[in-house]
Parts: sequence; C-alpha cells; structure tokens
Amino acid sequence: MIFKQLYEDTRYQGKRISNRIDRLINRPLKVPGVSPLSKALENKVNGAVQMPTTLWFDANPDKKREQMESLVVTGQATICFNLMQYIVRRYGEDLGEYPEVHKIWVELQNDWQQLNQHPVSLLDELLKKPCYGLAR
Repeated sequence: MIFKQLYEDTRYQGKRISNRIDRLINRPLKVPGVSPLSKALENKVNGAVQMPTTLWFDANPDKKREQMESLVVTGQATICFNLMQYIVRRYGEDLGEYPEVHKIWVELQNDWQQLNQHPVSLLDELLKKPCYGLAR
C-alpha cells in the first residue's frame, strides 16, 4: 500500500530509488567512472540474492554471520550504485557546476571502490563504532 502511494504520487517522480538487492546482477552496470563488480563483491551479492526469504537467520553462527554480511554488503553496494546512477542521470557527467553533488560523488566512488576491494570493509567500520559494541 505504501509503495503504491509512493509510486503514484507525482511529487516523487524522478526522486525515488528502489533498492532491490538483485539490482547488481545480470545487468550491465553502465555508469561512467564506475567499475564493474569485483569477484569478491559479486560473491556477496549472489549470496544475498540466493538467500531464501525468512524471518530468522540460520542457527549456525558462522552461517548466520555470512547471511547477515551478504545482505548488509549487498544493500550498501546497491544503494551506492543507485545513488551514483541517479547523480549521472540528474546532473550529467560533468559535476563542475555542482560542487556539493561532486563531493557526494567522490564519497560514493570511494565507497564503491572500498566495497569492490574488500566487501565487508564498510560493515567492519560500522561495527567498530562504540555505539554498536559489536567489534569483530
């Protein structure tokens, strides 16, 4: 019902982004300056996409952690890519006229590279923050 309202409301035309976890597979990622998925990131994405819909993670602690990592990393990578795609569609490839958008673009590119090189790196950074108390 909420999705129906969101997608029918013309005020949000061109301002909404679906963050489906299967977005990064079986499609060419065509955004200038954005490298394709590394094998390591592709493995995490495939793990998340192949995970059955469930209310609980696996009882095995190692499997549970792997499932959680795959879902979180895939969500991070997907929203990062979606935002870069949105920026290019909305502002074009030359962001010189939009310094604040350019700053966000650089941060997104850095995050994308980091996710490609070491997929759990952003999750690891998050978990090390004192408010989470979940250091690995």
